[in-house]
Amino acid sequence: MASIDTIKNTLQAMGFAPVDGKNGEWSKTYPSSKHAISISLGKTAADCRIDYGSAIKSNAGRTTTQNLSQSESLVVLECVDRLLEQGYPPDSLVLEKQYPLGHTGGYLDVLVLQAGKAYLMVECKTWGAEFEREQAQLFNHGGQLLSYFHQDRAAKFIALYASRHSGGTIERKVCAVDTSFLDGDSVAELFESWDKSFFEVGAFDGTPHQIQERRLTKADLIDMKQEDGGR
Repeated sequence: MASIDTIKNTLQAMGFAPVDGKNGEWSKTYPSSKHAISISLGKTAADCRIDYGSAIKSNAGRTTTQNLSQSESLVVLECVDRLLEQGYPPDSLVLEKQYPLGHTGGYLDVLVLQAGKAYLMVECKTWGAEFEREQAQLFNHGGQLLSYFHQDRAAKFIALYASRHSGGTIERKVCAVDTSFLDGDSVAELFESWDKSFFEVGAFDGTPHQIQERRLTKADLIDMKQEDGGR
C-alpha cells in the first residue's frame, strides 16, 4: 500500500492540484475533453477515494480501482491519466472489464474502445517484481493478457503497464503486443503463433487510436534486463 506522501507526490507529478476550500480534495481537468477526475485523500491509502467521472465506464459492483488500498490502483489511475492526456475520449475507457476466466472470472484493468469495440487492452502492475513476473508469464505461456484477448479478439493491441513517481516525474514501463500477428482458437495456439516481438514506445504516445509501434524481440528484453542490472 502506498504512503500518503507517495500518493501526493504522484498526483502532483501528474498535474493534479488541491481543490480550494475542500480539505483533502484533489482534482484535474483535461483540456481536450473537459473531463475531470477527483481524488479524496484520507489518513491512509485505504481511506482515499477516486472519482473517475461518469463518462469513464466501470464494472458495476467492483470498486477495486476506485480506492487506493492497493498500490496497483495508483498505477491504474496514472494509466488513465496518460490516456486522457493523449486525447482519448473518456467514454472510450472502461475500468475492470470482466471476462469469463476460471471459476470467478478475470477483470482487465483498462480497456480502450474504438467505435464501441475493443482496441487496446491494458493490464497494470506495480513497478518492479510484479511487472516483471507478469511479463515473464506473458512470454512463457501468454499470461493474463492473452487469456483476455482470447475472449475479445477485436482488440488490436494488448499491453502490460507499470509506472512510478521518481525524482518529481513519472516513469513508465510498457510491454505491448500487436495482435494482428496472432492466430489460433485457444490461448495456447495464440501463444504459439506469436513470434514474441513486442514494443515499448508508441502505445501511450501520439494520436489516440493510431498506435505506432517499434517492434522489439525477446532477445531485446534480455539485453535490457542486463543493462538495468536486473532491477
